[in-house]
Amino acid sequence: MALFDYIPESSPLKKWINHRNAYLLGLATILCGLGWSNILMSIGQLILIGNWIAELDFDQKLRRAFNQPIIFLMILFFGLHLLGFAWSEDMEYAVKDATVKLPLLVLPLIIGTTKVLRKKEWHFLFFVYLITITILSFISFLKYLGLTSEIIIDKRDLSIFISHIRYGLNISLTIVLVLFQPDCFLNKYRFIRPLLILWFFTCLILFQLYTGLAVLIVLGVFFFISGLLKKSYLSSLTMMFSTFLTITLLMGGVLVFKVYQDYHETIPLDYNQESFFPARTLVGELYSWDGDLYLKENGVYIYRYVAWKELEEAWNNRSNMDFFGNDLKEQSLTKTILRYMSSKGLKKDANGVSQLTDSDIYAIEHGIANVYYVNHWPIENRIHQTFYELEKFKESGTANSFSFALRLVYWETAIELIKINPLVGVGTGDVEKSFKEFYEREKLHLDQQFRRRAHNQYLSIGVGLGMIGMAFFIVYLLIPLITIFQKNRVFTAFWLLACLSFFTEDTLETQAGVTLFILFWSLFSFALNPHYFKSS
Repeated sequence: MALFDYIPESSPLKKWINHRNAYLLGLATILCGLGWSNILMSIGQLILIGNWIAELDFDQKLRRAFNQPIIFLMILFFGLHLLGFAWSEDMEYAVKDATVKLPLLVLPLIIGTTKVLRKKEWHFLFFVYLITITILSFISFLKYLGLTSEIIIDKRDLSIFISHIRYGLNISLTIVLVLFQPDCFLNKYRFIRPLLILWFFTCLILFQLYTGLAVLIVLGVFFFISGLLKKSYLSSLTMMFSTFLTITLLMGGVLVFKVYQDYHETIPLDYNQESFFPARTLVGELYSWDGDLYLKENGVYIYRYVAWKELEEAWNNRSNMDFFGNDLKEQSLTKTILRYMSSKGLKKDANGVSQLTDSDIYAIEHGIANVYYVNHWPIENRIHQTFYELEKFKESGTANSFSFALRLVYWETAIELIKINPLVGVGTGDVEKSFKEFYEREKLHLDQQFRRRAHNQYLSIGVGLGMIGMAFFIVYLLIPLITIFQKNRVFTAFWLLACLSFFTEDTLETQAGVTLFILFWSLFSFALNPHYFKSS
């Protein structure tokens, strides 16, 4: 007998304390944890494991497993990481990595050998997930408006408990799930669904969750083309939203071109910045400039026409922040001042500081290094910043603090490591060690805090387990898609969301990332009837 079967039928606890409810409790706890806490995710998995063992009935579970051979493919993927122990030197890191990836074994095994969810059960779990992400988004919005005690300097801090990238992916997935729920509490009032979609889409933009936004736009284009080709029926709401996202993509292309033109626009100057003829400020200080530093901001040399003494005194008269200290983004305030004044075409002297408005001073103190970022939308600023990063990376060879340029360095490093160990990689435990050794050996100009792993799941697996591991991973991703694609468009959307996120993140290297992926991967593969999802 299973553990809860010992509760007498006459007991009022019998209705609530049973293995099915414990299973739902475990799943609901994990869903809450996706937005709130790694601890909740762990507790949820412990509930599932304990309940699965206490249920007994292992013969029935084994039969379910053999009826769904894809379970063994999923278990083998985790086993491949264990096999990678054999050629790893750093066993401590290998064990740590396997512990993080344990959900890859636990969740498919438990969900795949348990009875499928009834529609009401799935609606309950969906409600838990929706409420979790909705509450998080409202808290983030309050922080965005400055209505909390916390001062937000970097928009990534709005994600609260999880990384901003996974926050964006959670919101994008929530939008997809809201679109395809045909018969649940959302249908009580028809206006709820479009309002939720509009709210979450707005959050992606306001909170600058650009990875989630980009993935969502790709999904929208996919469904738009699918609808046009009439491969599948899409509701008017889904088609309208997909059309909107497709138009957004086209407008994004126009915006990128506009920002590119803005970036290369020449700032008119009342002095000749190319001249090396000695010059003085209005009060007589000799300008200094470094002709060997060709760094520019809006086409203006940062380190030319700088009167250091005047600049320091003038700045300290306008601000309480020390000229040689850091701005509120923990960047060099001096560098921020030089960049910002250059972006306005000002000489870096007392007269230049006098031409800065109070808004300019505020912007500099908050780490804004270019006047362009004050006068344009955040998404325009991010595109402009990407052009800046690429230009500075090309000129100086350093990618420090440049998120896009850093990814280029990480990807190039990962490819080089794969070339060294092409078949089986460096082993599960030696991935991080190999990156660190490569950075030291090649003497790359990267500060310690930026010496990270691949930021690309495909390449990370290639480094650790070689081309054999990468090929297995691709098969691991494709087999469920092939078997479920025709039945479940929502799974296709989730598949695209996951696979696209793997290009810019080591999603499976963190507990939050691996749990988000494998939980929904397992639910769609084993627990959810395709008829639960219809565009209505």
